Amino acid sequence: MHRHYTFAIIGLGPRGHFALECLTRELDEMNLLHRVNILVFETSSYAGYGPVYAEDQSDSNWINITERLLNLPPRDPLESNTCTIPAFPGYLEWADLLYDDWPSDRVDTFPPRAKLGNYLRDRFVSLINPLREGGVVSEVRDNVVRIGRAEDELTITTRDGVQYEADNILLTIGHQPTEPDDQLSRWQTEAPNHSDIALLSDPYPVDQALDAIESLNAARVAIRGYGLATIDVIRAIANRFGEFSIREKQNVAQSFAISDPLCPEIVPFSLDGLTLGPKPLTPRIDAQFAPGASDLTALRRDLENRKLQAAARGKEFVVDRICYLAAKVFCELEFRRGGKQVNADEVARVSKTWIDDPTLEHPLIHTPKVGPRETLEEFIGMAIGERPISLDYCIGQVWRHCQPAMYDTLSYSAVADEVMADIIFSDEQLKRYTYGPPVESLQQLIALHEVGVLNLDYLVDPEIDVSDKGWQLTNDDQTVRAPIMINAVLDPPRASAVTSSIMGSLFGANSTDTVHDKLGVTTFEDAYLDNRNGADELPIALLGRLAQGTVIGVDAILECFGKRAEGWSQAAVAKAQQHIAAIDE
Repeated sequence: MHRHYTFAIIGLGPRGHFALECLTRELDEMNLLHRVNILVFETSSYAGYGPVYAEDQSDSNWINITERLLNLPPRDPLESNTCTIPAFPGYLEWADLLYDDWPSDRVDTFPPRAKLGNYLRDRFVSLINPLREGGVVSEVRDNVVRIGRAEDELTITTRDGVQYEADNILLTIGHQPTEPDDQLSRWQTEAPNHSDIALLSDPYPVDQALDAIESLNAARVAIRGYGLATIDVIRAIANRFGEFSIREKQNVAQSFAISDPLCPEIVPFSLDGLTLGPKPLTPRIDAQFAPGASDLTALRRDLENRKLQAAARGKEFVVDRICYLAAKVFCELEFRRGGKQVNADEVARVSKTWIDDPTLEHPLIHTPKVGPRETLEEFIGMAIGERPISLDYCIGQVWRHCQPAMYDTLSYSAVADEVMADIIFSDEQLKRYTYGPPVESLQQLIALHEVGVLNLDYLVDPEIDVSDKGWQLTNDDQTVRAPIMINAVLDPPRASAVTSSIMGSLFGANSTDTVHDKLGVTTFEDAYLDNRNGADELPIALLGRLAQGTVIGVDAILECFGKRAEGWSQAAVAKAQQHIAAIDE
């Protein structure tokens, strides 16, 4: 008897794409490819790469990881009686960026996300077509609204009311809608009551901002947030109404020329108004922030020690160790604040204090009190090697170099949930530096500020009122009005705040629980959900940002193409093998 076993992968962004690739490889190695069906669910037209990397999006949306680190692995060819899947190169080979030794003074590139989307699309098409033609994969272009259980099989219900059955489900669903915070919720209630104003609750696609500006003939746009999404929106508006040019190649300093007199003023703001720390300009500048190989090995050894993990009583388990490395690196910098009069123990102490209190005033720490324009110049100067390095900037860059070890060792660790939550919150706080933009992005902000397009006077938590004339922002004795408000604050991976029906069906059936009320769901090391009922094992797995807490480090593209998907595929095929063997007996 040749009964089939059915897998379902719900969500086909980069993570679902690689999971399908890993599953196919594992099934072939176990000679099971002809015994299974794979259902793949994706509602968008961007199967294999997702809207984040859509090839038709604006070139103003940039990747925030340097291209030299986009070492997505190649795919080996697969030949079986069921199908033949060709090899596909890794990203660097595809982009013609393979070097025996990467040039140390080559300015790091941060390409448009659409470029990576083109790579992912081509790779996915070369995978899905043979699987479809071999009868292995069936694609469903509909939104999944519910996962349930009927006797021994799982059921998947789509928005159109069609029900599918599966033996094994993987969720790789990425960003999910969440309950808006109080401020955004209030605006969503108030804005429809006023004519000639527009509230955009999401920054993407950025073209919606351009459409709103044209529709309302808006002279001003307010943006809630001062992070990477805000920069994407600002750049999109700037490119529509003018043109950037590089005036100094060695530091990518920019000029901006307004070509359309209707160019609106852009007014960003956030709770703290803190500026993103840019990535170092070149590999040579970046290398000075990397701890030595022996130090990283020692860090990894300590963090992966399960006895130390279980004994950890706070985030200090991670923070103390990385601050020690940051102090060591800082003291060895040739061009830093403090001159020769620094002590490593004192620097480590200040580092830990600053992580707890980013507003700390200290001679080694950059103070935002100098103003937003001056802060931009200061951070750019540090990133290009022309200004003394501040301790906070150094900590952020060292932390970034430590993240791979931290993410590898603390995912599925013995660290207590509350301790893990504190570690994650510190990691998220430091993303202002670790996930910072390229230098060129901040140079563009300065160029826009110089010509009056970018208004930085309201960055720090202004008072805001909504009226028929739009959003009125008040800061001390200054007031400005904008008929358009764009929310560029992206939701954190907090499962309990998710409002999607698919996650609601899992929580409603008590099929899973959260690690922490501000984090994601609990999963085992093979990515399968920890069944809250404690009943028989539930063959539903989850990879991605909604597992934040059990795992750490979920948003980067490199995490989509890594060992977590490989581990899931091995466990998934083992379950299928056991099931099929029982049928064959």
